[in-house]
Amino acid sequence: MRGAFREAEIHLSQAIAALSTTPETPERMNREFNLQSALYQVLAIMGGPFTGESERASRRMRELGEMTGNPEQLILVLSAAWDSTSGQGEWTAKQQIAEQMLEIAQRGGSRKGLTLAHFFQGIFFAMRGELTQAMQHYAAAITSYNEADWSGSIQGDPHVVALSQIGMVLWHFGSADQGRAKIRESISLSERLKSPTHMAISLMLASSFYMDLREPGNVDEVAERLCTLASEQQLAQFGTIGSVYRGWAMAEQGRTDEGLALIRAGLVSSVTFFRSLAIPALIEALARAGQLEEALATIEQDFFAVGEMQIRLPYVLWWRGELHLRRGDETKAAGDFRETIAVARRIGSKAYELRATTSLARLLDRQGKRDDARTMLAEIYNWFTEGFDTADLKDAKALLEQLSG
Repeated sequence: MRGAFREAEIHLSQAIAALSTTPETPERMNREFNLQSALYQVLAIMGGPFTGESERASRRMRELGEMTGNPEQLILVLSAAWDSTSGQGEWTAKQQIAEQMLEIAQRGGSRKGLTLAHFFQGIFFAMRGELTQAMQHYAAAITSYNEADWSGSIQGDPHVVALSQIGMVLWHFGSADQGRAKIRESISLSERLKSPTHMAISLMLASSFYMDLREPGNVDEVAERLCTLASEQQLAQFGTIGSVYRGWAMAEQGRTDEGLALIRAGLVSSVTFFRSLAIPALIEALARAGQLEEALATIEQDFFAVGEMQIRLPYVLWWRGELHLRRGDETKAAGDFRETIAVARRIGSKAYELRATTSLARLLDRQGKRDDARTMLAEIYNWFTEGFDTADLKDAKALLEQLSG
């Protein structure tokens, strides 16, 4: 709980070794399960869920959970399985795990299990781009949440993370101000819980949120807090991703070479999950530096990695269109912008519908189609009722005024 994870790993491993010398009784199996669960959390935080040590702890948890048949333990086993699920069709497998967890929780009356099950369902539907269902599950996770159930957890607190995720969904829905409020609420809750890991996760998700909103000042402020916390609490991977976000903010604020160097260094030392968070920062910094060919090659790789994660598709399509446009290929750019609009409408992302429509309207104006550009942009801009200080709405307003002049 103090964040001294290397020391925690040593003591937990010694405790498990000492326990192995005692008779194999049901009490011993329960005690070992609790120790293995704590060890798994520590290992997953330090190196990610895909290391050999993490996987060994996860396997032993599964063996013990199956022997005891304890519903609470089976739910924790499934939670570890969710973390370590990777490869082709991973989100389908994750959904099956979440459904199994929900069934066990409902049958056994586990409130903690219900919270986890709804939380994982929320993540699944959000990644699939089914945002309304994601919101419903996040709300259900918060409803079933009881703080006392999570007092010993060192991984992400589901209430903290659900608030951040709701903020992200609200931004997609066109409610940036409400989204910001949820991000602030998530950070405040993590501060009150006084867990270094909860705090680090809330700051990491806030950095990602503000990057989506194209607010480098807010990203720099939050990411600097994340880097400081990570340094003080031995949270190396969080420090790495914090540096990546700071690099993005530097690049956006004119310190392009310095920012790009920070991002590249972070990508080299990041584990798989954190690399996926860092790739957008790399793409945008490369574009800012004028390294369009590398930026386009990176976005093409990212495009093929989208798979079931449809929530990422509008971002990838829009940025590919922007890169084609900067390289002078207006036909490909227009195609990507139109496809972004179609995907955004399908998943309900007003944020990306506005962003892509602004880009397409600017291109149409350049091609002499000012009336078409003004009509399409006015329609989506007039839909919004909040968030008028965001970069996207400011850009749209300025372009509308230009098109009406």
